[in-house]
Amino acid sequence: MNDHYHILGVPPEATDEEIRAAFKKLAVIYHPDKNPDNPEMEERFKEINEAYQVLSNPYRKARYDLLRNYGAAEPEPQYTYPQPPPPQYRRAYAEPTVDHEENWKATLYAFGFTFVVALIVMSFIGIKSFYDSVKEEERLAKRENVYKRAQIFYKSGNLDSTFLLMNGLGGIDPEQETDMLVFKDALITSTRNQGADNYLNGNYSKAIYFLEILDKYTDIKELSLKESLALAYRETGQMKEAIHVFTQLLMRNYKRLYVFVQLAEIYRDEIGDYEKALFYFERGNESAKNYYEAIYGKAYNVILTGNMLPEDHFKLYTGLAEIYLRLNQPESAISVTEWNKQVWPDRSDNFLIAAEGYRQLGAEQAAQEELDKFFLR
Repeated sequence: MNDHYHILGVPPEATDEEIRAAFKKLAVIYHPDKNPDNPEMEERFKEINEAYQVLSNPYRKARYDLLRNYGAAEPEPQYTYPQPPPPQYRRAYAEPTVDHEENWKATLYAFGFTFVVALIVMSFIGIKSFYDSVKEEERLAKRENVYKRAQIFYKSGNLDSTFLLMNGLGGIDPEQETDMLVFKDALITSTRNQGADNYLNGNYSKAIYFLEILDKYTDIKELSLKESLALAYRETGQMKEAIHVFTQLLMRNYKRLYVFVQLAEIYRDEIGDYEKALFYFERGNESAKNYYEAIYGKAYNVILTGNMLPEDHFKLYTGLAEIYLRLNQPESAISVTEWNKQVWPDRSDNFLIAAEGYRQLGAEQAAQEELDKFFLR
C-alpha cells in the first residue's frame, strides 16, 4: 500500500493546511502541463493527487489511518440506489373512478357562484351608473338655474352680475349647453359694441361702463378697446385710471410712441408733473429714433419729411421742446426745434418755442429773428 504521507512529504500529524500546502507545491512540479510527454511524471502526479484526495477528506483519512496503523479497516459502505417498485406493487392501486353526479353538482355550484358574483357586480355597476346619471342631472339643473338667473340680470341691465354668473359656470359644454354658449358669446359681443359705439359718439361715461365690464370679466383681445378705455378715462378726468391702462398697453408693446406721448401729456397738462412728463417724452424720443433707424437707416435725419410721419411724431417733439422750456433747459429746447423745423418746416409752433428759448438765454436778436420767421409764415 502506498504511504500517502510519504508521497506528500508530510508527517501523519500534519494539519489540513499543511497537507494542502504540500499538495500545491508538488502539483506545481509534477503536473502534466509542466511535463508534457513524460509518462513517469504523469504517474507521479496521479499518486500525489490520489494521496491528497484521501488525506484532504476527513472520512477517507480516518479509514486510511486505521488501515495504515492496524492493517485493517471497515470496508467503505456500498450505496444502492432505490429501484422502482415491482409491477405487482404498482398494480396494487386501483384506477380512480369518476363520480359524474358529483362532478355535475360541482360544476353547477361553480356556475351558480359565478352567476351570483356577476349579478352583484352588474347590480353595483348599474346602481353606480344610475347614481352618476342622477348627480349629472342635478349638476346640469343647477347650471341651468344659474343661466336663467343670469338672463334675468341681463334683462334688468345688470351686466356686472350677468358676467359674474356666466363666468362662474366655467367651461361650457357646446353639445349639452349650446344655449348657454350662444348667450355668453352674444353677451360679450353686445358689451363690446356698446362700449365702442358710446366712445365714438363721445358718451365717455357710458363707454367706460361697458369697457370696464369687458376688461374686468374677459381678456380683451382687441387692444384698441383698452386704448378707448384709457382715452375715455382721460376725457372724464380719471387720470390715475388712464395712466394704469396706458401702462398696461405699454407692457403689451401697443403703439409705444403714441402711448408715451399720451402719458407725457397727462403728466404735463393734467397733473403738472413736468419731470414725469419729460421722462415719457424722452422715452418716446428713444422709441422714435429706433423706429427711424429700423425703417430708414442711420441717415434718417437727411431723409425724413413731415409727410412721412404720423401726427404723433410732431406732438412728441413739440412737446419735448416745450417741456425743456418749462424746466429751464433752453439749449435743449432750441436743439429740438431745429429738428422740428427741418422735418416740419411749415409748422409755426417751432419758431415760437425757439424764440422763447433764445429769450431765456438772453439772445434777444436771435429771438427776434425766430419771431419774424413766425409772422412771415
